Amino acid sequence: TYRNIEILLIDDGTKDKSGEIADCWAERDERIRVIHQKNQGISAARNIGLREVKGEYIFFVDSDDYIAENYVEELVSAMEKENTDISMCRFFGLWQDGIRLVTSMPDRSMCMNSKEYLQNLYTFSGSCSVVWNKGYRRSLFEDLRFDVGKKNEDARLMLLLMKKDPKIAYIPLGLYMYRQRSSSIMNGGDKDSLLQSELEWIQMHLEYLSDVKEDRLYFTALKLYFNRNVEYYLYLDKPGQKKARKRLRQVGKRLVTRNDFSVGVRCKIAFCMFFPGAYAKYKRSGATKGANVYFD
Repeated sequence: TYRNIEILLIDDGTKDKSGEIADCWAERDERIRVIHQKNQGISAARNIGLREVKGEYIFFVDSDDYIAENYVEELVSAMEKENTDISMCRFFGLWQDGIRLVTSMPDRSMCMNSKEYLQNLYTFSGSCSVVWNKGYRRSLFEDLRFDVGKKNEDARLMLLLMKKDPKIAYIPLGLYMYRQRSSSIMNGGDKDSLLQSELEWIQMHLEYLSDVKEDRLYFTALKLYFNRNVEYYLYLDKPGQKKARKRLRQVGKRLVTRNDFSVGVRCKIAFCMFFPGAYAKYKRSGATKGANVYFD
């Protein structure tokens, strides 16, 4: 529904006919430009797009996802109405057994500053730690690019964006469709490697928050660090579980003394310090598929 748009299709070394199909669409629609490159991964593809983009606003759509017809219109409208630098919406998770709206974020529109956004990122990381489901003013990316070769590149970049102290508009509309190839993030890849990648980006945030003395945000991020170890615990081999238990006890000792966490949360943390497997099984039995927040 938003017609004044430039569409950059980055062919990241595809081996099927995707590149040819993209070229055909570019011939049919003058708004489309296709850029072909050797396979370098999603970060390099996005960086090429950032180099070539000409528009005032930027949106990212991953290769296997799709968007609602009014996606761009709604997010541009939110930025212009509230005079913000970023806008974001809810998204639908497309699982093998159905489609579900991710409802972790509030049911009301709101504006956030960078500290409030980070608070939501550490609490509802799935919605806030990704670069898709958002619109951005182009000026934010003048000196920013994605880390090539790094996993969780979105969460890394989000910290760099928040250092610019942007204003963010949130609208509670499900406009982005995020395709999951399985009903769990744990169904592929080396689990210890996946966990380490998660912990790396959280550690990056922790170091920044420590430097700027954001105590409350620091411990909220530390809680997410703790949660990730619990979430992955059942999928690790025995050496990996041993390392996770060690991290849980080290971090847990710092969290259970925090009065700004409820008694219930501190009890769960204390239980997980010694019985992470039991708690993870309990959460898996009743939690919504795809949920990754244990102590909200």
